[in-house]
Amino acid sequence: AGAYGSAHRDALLTVLFGVVFAVSKVSEWIGQLGRGNGIAGNEFFTFYYFLTGIHFLHLLIGFVVLAIVGYQIRGPARRSQNLIETGATYWHTVDFLWVLIFALLYVVR
Repeated sequence: AGAYGSAHRDALLTVLFGVVFAVSKVSEWIGQLGRGNGIAGNEFFTFYYFLTGIHFLHLLIGFVVLAIVGYQIRGPARRSQNLIETGATYWHTVDFLWVLIFALLYVVR
């Protein structure tokens, strides 16, 4: 039961950090658009909006995954270890991809 309690806490923390990321990304997009850096502005911003937009979409999908995992964790009768681990793997993949996207767009730029 202790491991599931920790997993539930970690899922809630993931939602919190995901929301913070989503708000910061939308704020960044609004700022870029306000400076005239639209999707068709130049090649960099075309890639920027495409990559960050696709990542944002995967973040939204991740929230659905977390809702399913949270539902699974809360009830002993419906716990599916495979489903919970698959959800965790999905989030690790989304995190890893953000590290690559961040390096490509913000460091290498």
